[in-house]
Amino acid sequence: MSLTEYLAAQGRGSASDLARRLGVSPVSVHRWKIGIHAPGWQRVAQIERATNGAVTAADFVPRQGDAA
Repeated sequence: MSLTEYLAAQGRGSASDLARRLGVSPVSVHRWKIGIHAPGWQRVAQIERATNGAVTAADFVPRQGDAA
């Protein structure tokens, strides 16, 4: 599940909640969500734990054919 899908499923305010749990700004989560920036690998591990495995490291790896 992508970060975007996870946040949509969690409902309103979930990006701010995830940001708080990770110790980052909501702007950072928004940038990851829309693909402006990718989180570092340590942060990806934190995201995986914070989402109980719903969003994994594999979800941040660009798939073949995706725009770079």
